[in-house]
Amino acid sequence: MSVEEIINHYRRFLESSQWISLEQLCWTIVKASCGKLDIAEIGTMMSIGGDFEIKEIEVEEGALEFSGIAAVVFVEIFDGGYFLIQTNDDYVNTNEILGILSNEARVWSIAWTGPQHRFAYAIGGEVLVDWPEFRSRDNIRGSMPDALGEEFAVIRETCQRENWPFDEAAMMAVIEMISGMRLNGDWFEGSRTAIIVRDPL
Repeated sequence: MSVEEIINHYRRFLESSQWISLEQLCWTIVKASCGKLDIAEIGTMMSIGGDFEIKEIEVEEGALEFSGIAAVVFVEIFDGGYFLIQTNDDYVNTNEILGILSNEARVWSIAWTGPQHRFAYAIGGEVLVDWPEFRSRDNIRGSMPDALGEEFAVIRETCQRENWPFDEAAMMAVIEMISGMRLNGDWFEGSRTAIIVRDPL
């Protein structure tokens, strides 16, 4: 699949999911090198003392009832890792959580809340690439800010050639291009397994 097709997939995804594109999303992929984790182990990593529950809730609006009292993180296990989705928070996109999740793993994460947006890449407990405000500023931070320079350049050049903005769709394409994982709109239909963390770090 071409780079143009990957970017276009996410452009269509966001255009057809206005409640996501206009509000917020946090999408995090974890490729683990320590074998398959179960959902309870993931919940333990994201909580202080293990005060969490695992339940099926509606993706589009189910997290709203926990606003202000818990972090709701949808989880999907796949061969070699898992991905996490938040629809009303960006808890997983914090440096502390990315550091924990990236122990013996590689982690890519994008999050936005209204005008605020950030991309991060972590490995071995360390955030290598931290790019806040990627739509408008080139202030890439982290311990290895050039670690994904080649991938960023390919996506940016494609966007410039096609006269597309370098935005959330472009950065989601970066994640797919590197990780091989695709996020589809139908994943957000109905209910999914969620970790409800009542004692976030």
